[in-house]
Amino acid sequence: MQKETPRRDPRFRVEHCTLINPSLIRRMSALKVIPAPFSCYVYFHGDVMHFYGEQRTRNMFAMRSFIDAGLQPTDASDYTASPSDPMMWLQSQLTRTDPKGNVWGANQRITLEEAIRCGTLNGAYASFEDGIKGSITAGKLADLVVLRQDPFKTDPLALMKATVERTMVGFMGCSAAINGLKVARHIVRSEPAAHVLVLNLELCTLHLQETLNLAQLLCFLLFADGCAASLVTAEPKGIALDSFRAVLVPDSRELMAWNIRDVGFDMVLSGQVPAAIHDGLRLRTGEVLAGAQP
Repeated sequence: MQKETPRRDPRFRVEHCTLINPSLIRRMSALKVIPAPFSCYVYFHGDVMHFYGEQRTRNMFAMRSFIDAGLQPTDASDYTASPSDPMMWLQSQLTRTDPKGNVWGANQRITLEEAIRCGTLNGAYASFEDGIKGSITAGKLADLVVLRQDPFKTDPLALMKATVERTMVGFMGCSAAINGLKVARHIVRSEPAAHVLVLNLELCTLHLQETLNLAQLLCFLLFADGCAASLVTAEPKGIALDSFRAVLVPDSRELMAWNIRDVGFDMVLSGQVPAAIHDGLRLRTGEVLAGAQP
């Protein structure tokens, strides 16, 4: 493939990449192939591991072998073949243990630090996004969660019991509220007993600046500090969060802007914003209301 259509940085991937041997590892290393094996199959499909036998399971989902060979394996679930559950991924990779306590391929265990890197920076690298995400670095994108337990101090066999205490969705301006509700909806769909408190806090006084610019003064008058909260549950009452839609209004990038300057937080809000929203909704009404009940 490289001979016919050469690329400077192809980042070839092998999806699933389940059963390997030393020869395959050497070939993958020579090509710098990115393996994407199943992250939680040892745990989630532990009831069928015995069909493969001890020798095969020592070479299945071989994260230890990949890392030791200098490769950058990623996490994968092949959803719906296994759950998209990061804590299950971690427990499976660290322990290689199924729900009954059977160990399959203990030689392929990896550390917590290695497992986290596989699910973050390695995944971003595989999709050519390591420059914008994958690590907590200034200038990169990130959604952060706070766990109730510290995984570095938790028994690896109990990692799946670690629950999310708080999800932080920030740096999005007003749209963070919508993203927060989307995250809450996903949580209660997967955990019906959960009650998710979505807290929205807006501190608009951060962008107050001394100025004689009329447009800026009008902008300051439109916004104020505020706080609102909503409780999202799976209970069949209240306002239903059925679906979400986002519409990109063309040629509107400069109408709203936030900049950090030497004098503080500078916000620009053009008087053209209401008209731009009106025109955008008028042209995309069908898309916005797609699937809505009459």
